[in-house]
Amino acid sequence: FLWKVPAIDLFKSEDCLIFEVEDFDLGSSSTSLGAFNVSAKTLYHWNGERREFALKSLLGEKDFGKGKVALRVRRATEDDIDFMEKYERSKNKKREVTTLLQLKGGKGTIASVTTVYKKKAKEGPDQGKEIYLVRPGPDPKRKDSTTWLTKEKIEEESMAES
Repeated sequence: FLWKVPAIDLFKSEDCLIFEVEDFDLGSSSTSLGAFNVSAKTLYHWNGERREFALKSLLGEKDFGKGKVALRVRRATEDDIDFMEKYERSKNKKREVTTLLQLKGGKGTIASVTTVYKKKAKEGPDQGKEIYLVRPGPDPKRKDSTTWLTKEKIEEESMAES
């Protein structure tokens, strides 16, 4: 997501941003899995590295144990802002529900994203190795080199600075 806040307001703030993580249950209410907070000054100085935060149960909610959330935060580039503006415009267009719930191949959104696609690389530096289709999708600036990756390269990409 893109969060717009003047840097001076963030730097001067003594507040923190609170994230609550919930599961999603179709047809019933969601359950809080826990929450964590990040200080405004931490957000101001964050430069894109990956950080993990332990989930803590909210008052009166069930404690699920040792959940964690990993985040990356950085200042938005002009490309980021342009992408989000285009995304918001497309999201606001009226579409039929079936269009939103279907992806290529006729699978539902969740089934399509959670299906593992793999094959043996026929050429290149990973020739003969098992490679996997990157989900939810490749790096838009490097589609050719990030669409199919080995497990090791997927891990490496997920830890790289964004």
